[in-house]
Amino acid sequence: MALRGVIFDMGGTLLDYHPPAPSAGEGWRAMEDLGADALRTFLLERGYPAPPVEEARQSAFAAMERQWRMIAEGKPVNPQLGPILREVLLSWGLPEDAANDGLIDSAVATYVAPAQAVVRPLPGAAETLAALRAQGLRLGLFSNTVWPGAFHLEDLARWGLAEYLDCAFFSADVGAWKPARQVFQMTLDALGLQPQEAAFVGDHPYFDVYGAQQAGLRGVLLQSAEWEAPPSGGLPITPDATLTRLADLLPLVEAWRTS
Repeated sequence: MALRGVIFDMGGTLLDYHPPAPSAGEGWRAMEDLGADALRTFLLERGYPAPPVEEARQSAFAAMERQWRMIAEGKPVNPQLGPILREVLLSWGLPEDAANDGLIDSAVATYVAPAQAVVRPLPGAAETLAALRAQGLRLGLFSNTVWPGAFHLEDLARWGLAEYLDCAFFSADVGAWKPARQVFQMTLDALGLQPQEAAFVGDHPYFDVYGAQQAGLRGVLLQSAEWEAPPSGGLPITPDATLTRLADLLPLVEAWRTS
């Protein structure tokens, strides 16, 4: 069946959320450290306790890392930043009765703000989306993320990417995490497409490529240094196509549209 639509991952595919660093792991840690520093200042300004800088960074990163470890172990979790930060703040000594929804919502906005300041589009992101849209293709997005989706929509809009997307879903909002079949079907339904009419483009072999293929879509891997040891459960994963840059998607899509 001819291709009628393309669905994208976000982080590492369209947008880069990591400050420049020698390795992917260091970039991730640097991003979380920015959030921990901002969160610590947020607490102190309100008269609440907070540990020293390095201790605060380490405990915040450890909380994030635990979530990713559970995902890598195949546990059915759907991490969300609010509950994670609530756990962190309580470990820092925040009184239980102060950890109300209003304060946690403010803490989430505080934590993500420094990362939003360094986020940038991957080369060719806007141009590729514009070219696909000009060909009449339906375009969607599904991202695994602990952040509330509203912040990511701000980032996509700020860099001129949101206007090309017919729909955008985020795991923290919908309660499901790639590679679950339901997240791909949800996006297909929003686009009015059958699985055989769509391709999914992402930078993770397991979450993106394997997940898409299990749901009946074509799975396209955008090569990335971000995943140094991606969880795959030992599964053999063979992408339908592998890209070194987003612009290489255009001739591939053209071939699939006419096949």
